[in-house]
Amino acid sequence: LGPTQTLNWIARAGWIKKNRAAVVDFLEDHMRFRAWAQDPKNRQEMLKVVSKATKRPAKNYAGWVFTKKGYYHAPDAKSNTAMLQKNIDDLVKLKILPFGVNVAKNTDQTLTTEAYGRLKR
Repeated sequence: LGPTQTLNWIARAGWIKKNRAAVVDFLEDHMRFRAWAQDPKNRQEMLKVVSKATKRPAKNYAGWVFTKKGYYHAPDAKSNTAMLQKNIDDLVKLKILPFGVNVAKNTDQTLTTEAYGRLKR
């Protein structure tokens, strides 16, 4: 089936409107953490953080977590909506999902755009 877009944050439009400032702050912090975690100079400290959070040895993650060998993380945290649409359409075609959804119509990436614009790069 090809590449997948597996992780997305989903919330109702009314909730986002009510909490927009907090959501953008959260996304900014999230992007800042990912940039820190992917910076080679922070590798050992990041592995300690992951190890502590998962209660597993750092060596379990050393070869892949927050590298190009692990899952891809777009620096701007945007979803690949075209890929997600293809994934959903494929699952409907295979009768795994009973119906599809118009991803573009139901996606608001202005939150990530705003948060990414705050970062000093």
